[in-house]
Amino acid sequence: MVGKMLFISFMTVAELYKWPFERNWSEQKKEGLVRFLKNYTVLPYDDALAWKGAELVSKTCRGRPIRVLVSTLFHPIAQENCR
Repeated sequence: MVGKMLFISFMTVAELYKWPFERNWSEQKKEGLVRFLKNYTVLPYDDALAWKGAELVSKTCRGRPIRVLVSTLFHPIAQENCR
């Protein structure tokens, strides 16, 4: 993936940040997560993206909880479709 830009949703960052609370991580492990996430550009929120995300989730999840993978994947797709 050399030369490729990696993107991540701000909501995915929030999902990942909850892991240390749920799993009682050490400070060292939390710092490792923060370092890992520096490899990604965090995509900002906008209203069009929120609407597209809501639409995609409602069509695909149908009442099931959204998983981190789903929230990670829909963000770039939704952003492209909002243009």
